[in-house]
Amino acid sequence: MFGFTKKKIEIRPEDAVPLKPIFGIEPGKYLVALYSLAIVVLLFFLLLYPGLTKGGSQYTIQTEPAGAAIRIDDLYQGTSPCTIFVPEGNHTLTAVLPGFTPVKQTLSVGNRIFGSLFFPLKSKLFLDLKAADPLKPVLEGAKAYTAWTFAGEPSATYQIPLALSEAMYRGAFQAVKSGHIDELKGLLAASARFAGTSVALRDLSRAQFFVHSAGLAPSSLSTLSALQEALAYINENLSASQWLAAALPSAASQLLTGSEWYKKTASRVSNQFELLKKEPAQLGGRISVGPIQFREISTGRAHFYMAEQEVTQKAWDAFVAEHPEWAKDKRDTLIAQGLVGPEYLEMPENSSYPPGVVPGISYYAAKAFCAWLDTKVPQSLRSAKGSAFHIRLPTEAEWYIVASHFTDNTFSNMLGGLWEWCDTPFVPFPELKAPLPYQQWLGSPEFAVKGGSWANNSQTIQAETRASLPPDSSSPFVGFRPVLAIEDSHE
Repeated sequence: MFGFTKKKIEIRPEDAVPLKPIFGIEPGKYLVALYSLAIVVLLFFLLLYPGLTKGGSQYTIQTEPAGAAIRIDDLYQGTSPCTIFVPEGNHTLTAVLPGFTPVKQTLSVGNRIFGSLFFPLKSKLFLDLKAADPLKPVLEGAKAYTAWTFAGEPSATYQIPLALSEAMYRGAFQAVKSGHIDELKGLLAASARFAGTSVALRDLSRAQFFVHSAGLAPSSLSTLSALQEALAYINENLSASQWLAAALPSAASQLLTGSEWYKKTASRVSNQFELLKKEPAQLGGRISVGPIQFREISTGRAHFYMAEQEVTQKAWDAFVAEHPEWAKDKRDTLIAQGLVGPEYLEMPENSSYPPGVVPGISYYAAKAFCAWLDTKVPQSLRSAKGSAFHIRLPTEAEWYIVASHFTDNTFSNMLGGLWEWCDTPFVPFPELKAPLPYQQWLGSPEFAVKGGSWANNSQTIQAETRASLPPDSSSPFVGFRPVLAIEDSHE
């Protein structure tokens, strides 16, 4: 049709490849045998081999509450609800959830030999977890929440779990049923003092709804109750305006700070530091304890002695001479014990570093030094001041009293030398109200550091400046100065 002619393909005799008989067996017969054998082998590996070599059952495991870690013979397998393969034989299954009593169950696992690859033996298992202490699951979640609040905002590669609301979802039903709803509300109030990011605020808000719904799906009534209580909390706390401005996303924060409500409430807020600054402070005499010289400080509510300078390398060497377990060559052991960090006692190579000051001290190391120095207090001084006076780290309030009232001529490097450890667990929003018992239950994973360091811009550091670090942190920007004070004057 198109002018093409079909070319005839010629098959020549030499192009044919005839099969030859094998052991006198014709090709038509042995090919059938080979194909049959291949099919038998394939069926064996598909239908019998899995059951013979990997016997066991498929378990679908659910727990109430969900989210428990499932272990088989102490090896982690997944998180409930999950489906896992358990080998044939006797095994111990354990379901573990923070705050709940672990549930153990012995499994006698069977096997299906034929067709197990396509039709495995299946079993379902439901485990009901209970807490010996109804508040423990929520408290564990609240502590995890406070730790995560120090991680900042999440990113595309770094997500932050909703630890508080998930714990409230799991534990609120049993706690409310046991009559502990007031304790749940107290823990929420204590947790709010750590909610300094939008994700932390979202977690806190979600937990609030679960408290009022007892961990169940929120109803219209429980939602209304949760909103009413949240508004009452904001109304009772003048500093809630500044708290929300710091925690909300930027667009919402700008809208809030431009409101009349914010302007009225923010102008009436006075924090703990402003009150301490208004109170007169008097400077007294000097006393020496070991290698440290202290100066007396008196206010209307406090009386203590603070070291005139940060602890020096010479004073630290005197401590290590009696306690070699804190020497620099013991750093690896101290790190393994969780007491110091990798930069413990590392001197920075920078001319701005305060001369003579010991570098890279953790909170735990500073506490150990204070305990040693306390043994050096002369008996005459101890008798004069009373047995309640001890060497320790200053509270954040004590540190602020000194920094806000006296210049570097009396206490060197209070601002801009090294950040200095305080014996006060760090709370981002301490002005927010919360019942004291729940504050103590929750604590804080970090401790306050004050004063800035040689690496900070001096224009950005004031006596009010606050920061925090984990207690094992050992930074070349952090040191300490002890106080001689009454032991129970901690905040």
